[in-house]
Amino acid sequence: MTKWYPYTPFWQGDYMVKKPLIEVELFHNGQSMKQMALLDSGADITTVNAEIAAYLGIDLKDCDEKVIAGVVGQPTPAYLTEMDMSVSGFPETVRLRLLFVPGLKMNILLGQEGFFDAFRVSFAKYEDAIELSHGH
Repeated sequence: MTKWYPYTPFWQGDYMVKKPLIEVELFHNGQSMKQMALLDSGADITTVNAEIAAYLGIDLKDCDEKVIAGVVGQPTPAYLTEMDMSVSGFPETVRLRLLFVPGLKMNILLGQEGFFDAFRVSFAKYEDAIELSHGH
């Protein structure tokens, strides 16, 4: 199955940028939450703002604590767990490992491990579109 998604325009100061965002839904113990997520081919693993963990009823103390260094290289605590996620337009859910990160500026960054393992992702910036394929 293949789907196309348009890039999403945002005003950044006095100019517009377009970002590869898709709607995903996270699931945990009967709770779910839909969010827009940024496809980030430079991220090793999917990261999620830690406030979403609280909404889904996840206690970060039950997660495996890690320390990560983002783009600026500052050590940041992160909390590793696994959960199910679906992508708008696809009927399947995928199980992926992710890190909850306090203070993450974007709610969800979809990284290589897990998401890019489950989906073929093609960035067609010249068309301001993303192509996602799932299934083999």
